[in-house]
Amino acid sequence: MLGIAVVLAAIVVTGAYLSAKSHYLETGEASARAIVSAVQQTLSVGVYARDEVLLKELIEGVARHPSVAQVTVRDVAGSTMATKIVVATMVAGNSAHAGAASFESVLSSPFNPDEAIGRLQVWLDSTRLAAEARRQASILVTALLVLMAGMWMVFNILASRFLSRPMHRLAETLERLQPGSFERLAIAPQHVHDEIGIVTAAANRLLDLQQKALEREWATREEISALEARYRGIFDSTSAGIFILSTAGALLHANPALSRLLKKPADEFGTTQVANFAKTAFAVPEQLSQLVERAQASTVPEVADLELLRSDGGILWVH
Repeated sequence: MLGIAVVLAAIVVTGAYLSAKSHYLETGEASARAIVSAVQQTLSVGVYARDEVLLKELIEGVARHPSVAQVTVRDVAGSTMATKIVVATMVAGNSAHAGAASFESVLSSPFNPDEAIGRLQVWLDSTRLAAEARRQASILVTALLVLMAGMWMVFNILASRFLSRPMHRLAETLERLQPGSFERLAIAPQHVHDEIGIVTAAANRLLDLQQKALEREWATREEISALEARYRGIFDSTSAGIFILSTAGALLHANPALSRLLKKPADEFGTTQVANFAKTAFAVPEQLSQLVERAQASTVPEVADLELLRSDGGILWVH
């Protein structure tokens, strides 16, 4: 973003500089033309009367304009009646008088506007005019740059104060919140209707939804724990032997009644015996294998009565 802003600022500044320079060049020439227009009628009188003193005073006045390098008055035949060259400009090397005049005005007879009696020729100091235009344009561009820099600083300060810092504080507060807590984010009065307030309200809604989800999960866990305790009590206290086997025939779970019915101590089921329970405890292990295969191939529970061997050689039936 900063790079784009710099490029745009450079384009704006360049355009402003060129536009201002062109404007000041046009303004300098326009002001010189305005002075000439103001004294043109009096110059016509001087040319008509061939009053050299009057002509000299008038062209010296025109030559005082900072953009004028040379002023010349000629009669209708083209002879020079009066001329004024700005010495300082000429010393600087300006040779405007050697070429065509920047502009000229026709001097008419005071008694007959249609009768031309002479010409007023003006050479502008193009070097000084261009330098002044550059100076004025540079001042304008400098002021524009200062204004843009000031606006950028003010914008950054405002953005930092009203957006970046509140968002940073909001992120820090969110990081400190513990899942499932009842703490919520406070919305400052000045942020109720802005982006900070909207984000804070949305975060609070998410926290509420999280709280409800956690409460449902806790309630479900409590129900499951209660059911586990209930069925564990039934599993442990029933007089019937209950056990769970894996598909490979290993003993996964068994209640105390099983060891009692099989006439074995409760701690007799070692690792090897547990892993080979189907082969060592069932009279016909193949029947168990067939039952497992039918259960795996069927979509309904399979039932069978199988024989278990007790440690004293007796037989028990398992359903």
